[in-house]
Amino acid sequence: AKLMILDYTGLETEEWENVPVLAMYQRQLAKVLENRAGVEGETSRSEGDISRNFEEGLIPKSIRQSLSKYVKTKVVGL
Repeated sequence: AKLMILDYTGLETEEWENVPVLAMYQRQLAKVLENRAGVEGETSRSEGDISRNFEEGLIPKSIRQSLSKYVKTKVVGL
């Protein structure tokens, strides 16, 4: 989960230490990934009277929105 967050934000490992709240998002993402184990590639599942829908993408939208303020921007020359 930490590597996924580092990849998404573009932060370096050293920068991670300066943003302690990222550890909370790491735990949240780890729980999501654990709960998704065994349903990779599925968008929904129904078993009897129980239906589940799965959010697409590796990092859920709610976590991505929280991480957006930590995403490093890149300057690209023309």
